[in-house]
Amino acid sequence: MKKMQSYRIEEDIINKIDQIGKYERRSKSNVIEMAVEKYYKNLNGEDDIKEKNSLYNRFYNLNIGELDEIYHMGKDNLEKMIKSLEVSDINIETDAGLKTLKEIVDRYI
Repeated sequence: MKKMQSYRIEEDIINKIDQIGKYERRSKSNVIEMAVEKYYKNLNGEDDIKEKNSLYNRFYNLNIGELDEIYHMGKDNLEKMIKSLEVSDINIETDAGLKTLKEIVDRYI
């Protein structure tokens, strides 16, 4: 159930709400509801959990094996490591590939 509320909001914020509403084709109320919901999820860490799960999946999709340390890494560091691994052409069946893998992982862990 929706209730009518009245808040004092800075004019530049109202302009931003209008711009988002036009771009997203949403009402001002809906823009504010979505912003508050996103902020609330961020406070509770829900977005971080989803992002980390996505990073874990990206890591395991590289098919380079298990690495328990990824569960203890910060999100930014983990993402940088995964990006480095994704752009590297690593063949773990060769000594050179294993060496490259170790160098990249050691850089971030």
